[in-house]
Amino acid sequence: MEQAKTEREQKITQAESEIEELKQELKVKKSSLESAKLDLDQAQENLEDTTITAPAKGTITKVDIEEGETATPGKVVITMIPEKDYKIEVMFPRLISEVLKRTMKSKLILTLSPKNSTKEESAKFTPRKR
Repeated sequence: MEQAKTEREQKITQAESEIEELKQELKVKKSSLESAKLDLDQAQENLEDTTITAPAKGTITKVDIEEGETATPGKVVITMIPEKDYKIEVMFPRLISEVLKRTMKSKLILTLSPKNSTKEESAKFTPRKR
């Protein structure tokens, strides 16, 4: 009977030891998981930094960056024309402006791209002030 009690105590001690080992292993696994989550968050931030989003919808007219080149803050990477209405003012020298006012019906043709141009029938000619 004493021997059976000793064997049970040994099994209990061995089981408690295994439980402690498993607890330590669980701590290590949790730590690894947290580290992996932080690495994933950093990777997602880095991925977001590789995407350039235009501030508005429009047509890209010029690309100022090559594939593989690094875009830096403040560097122009594209030129675009927005989809919404916008106003363009053209300044002519005073002499041309005066001639246009007196001799022609105002007509302004803006070439936006080889495929896309627009005609404006109500251009306003104002002399540039110096």
